[in-house]
Amino acid sequence: DGAHERVELEELLAELPEGDRQAGALRYLHGLDPETIAGMLSTTRNAVDQALFRCRRRLREAFGDG
Repeated sequence: DGAHERVELEELLAELPEGDRQAGALRYLHGLDPETIAGMLSTTRNAVDQALFRCRRRLREAFGDG
């Protein structure tokens, strides 16, 4: 169910390096767009995009989709 999936996502995010974890949580748990995340983290949109790419790769690996 949705609560179980959220817990799994939180656990996976917890394993990531801090910057990737922050960007991933803001995007996938809170639904913020990359531009907003960049402003919140005082970084560039490109850095956020890279962090989210790494998050997605890790999620695919964890859930067996890649």
